[in-house]
Amino acid sequence: MVSNFGMNKEVLEMGTIGFGANTENEWVDCLDSVINMSVIQRRSLGNNGRSVIMENFSQEIISNKLAEIYKKKAPL
Repeated sequence: MVSNFGMNKEVLEMGTIGFGANTENEWVDCLDSVINMSVIQRRSLGNNGRSVIMENFSQEIISNKLAEIYKKKAPL
């Protein structure tokens, strides 16, 4: 669960990885949902989340994106 705005919202939209909440009631509802999930459902959220992070935010992915930015801004 994360606050549902900014980068958190963008990441949540990348897959079925968790819940976004803004108000206290939404946080309680999200916690309740997670508590009532089966172990398999919770594990699936975790696995999906890891996949999203590895595919979009791993050190290799970020360093390649950064290298491309540098190449465009300071060509040899």
